[in-house]
Amino acid sequence: MAIGKYYAASIQEADQYLKTAVGGLKRETVFTPEILYNVLGMSIEKYCLALLYYKEKMPDNHTFLDLVDAMSAVVSFPADLKEELKALQGYQEICSLSTYVRNVPDRAAILEMIETTRKLESFVKTTCEQAGGHVN
Repeated sequence: MAIGKYYAASIQEADQYLKTAVGGLKRETVFTPEILYNVLGMSIEKYCLALLYYKEKMPDNHTFLDLVDAMSAVVSFPADLKEELKALQGYQEICSLSTYVRNVPDRAAILEMIETTRKLESFVKTTCEQAGGHVN
């Protein structure tokens, strides 16, 4: 079964998560930095998966590191964006059986994460559009 068909749905979901996070900045009592981190994490994951679906590739896992590695295997991935995404991994190391780490980012870190997510959004959409993809 071809997985490329999931590209558009992943883009749509990623866009919605990003929109929710940006809107959440105005509702600090509901959208704490920890919640915003997780919502943005879902957006990042969905943008990464959209590109990978488009390229008919699946990541080994869904950590930011694994997603970056999988994307780097199929496209020329910008080094600065790669480093920004890898740095975000440090807030939550929840997949490790030996250590469980959760650090709450501050508002400044969330604003930086939004910018990183927007860079990723642009990269994924541009990359797939140039290859003939359709972004709704």
